Amino acid sequence: MNNIEVLEAYNRLRKKFGEKSLGDVPPELTPCGLRHHQEHRTTAEEVWQMVNEFAPDQGWICFQSRVAHFFKAENLPPQGVILSAELCRTDSPTSLHIRPHPLGGWGVHRLERLPEGGEFWFEEMKFLSVEQDVGFLVHEVYWQQDGEAGMVRKVSRFCGLQPRRNDSKEGAS
Repeated sequence: MNNIEVLEAYNRLRKKFGEKSLGDVPPELTPCGLRHHQEHRTTAEEVWQMVNEFAPDQGWICFQSRVAHFFKAENLPPQGVILSAELCRTDSPTSLHIRPHPLGGWGVHRLERLPEGGEFWFEEMKFLSVEQDVGFLVHEVYWQQDGEAGMVRKVSRFCGLQPRRNDSKEGAS
């Protein structure tokens, strides 16, 4: 089966789950392309230069002493040595992920979902946060056809933070 036939079969299965109440409906998968560019950086200053050029407006940054998150560009935390981070611009399907590099320094990954291509499928996933003001971390998980293993997860792209809703009623006793 080619990718289109697999996706059509998957969507038929999703529909049956919904019609027959067979349990949780499998997630919607959307065909897309993905551009993944990785660079190796050896100094904290180079990493911050890439962060500033990317100009994120949401994300989280892990420093040695804490994990900082921000909902707006003007709240980007002060510079320090980044251990890891996931940053995004909410007005575009682009993210910047920073991870330790096996050769030392940092791997800086720029991920961009492309509307054309179709060699990937993505689903949106929300991960519960432990932070008081963050409800969920939102990611796109990308799947790709593997000749032997079927559809396999290839990469996840950070898409932003959802604030925690305050459901408490004012004046309630």
